[in-house]
Amino acid sequence: MSKKEEPIVIINGKALTEAQAMTVRAAIENFDADLKQNGLGDDEHGVEMTKLYRDRISEIRSLIFI
Repeated sequence: MSKKEEPIVIINGKALTEAQAMTVRAAIENFDADLKQNGLGDDEHGVEMTKLYRDRISEIRSLIFI
């Protein structure tokens, strides 16, 4: 991460604390690691959902790691 501080995360108009933002970031990274390793199933729907979730995570990463 090129920034020294955690990203500013706002949920329903309320900014999370730095520790809360760190927890959200860690949860996103953990979810992506699980998707990469296990996916959401081998059927067409599971494969497509895995791809879509990982695409959205990539978009979020581009905002966090600027």
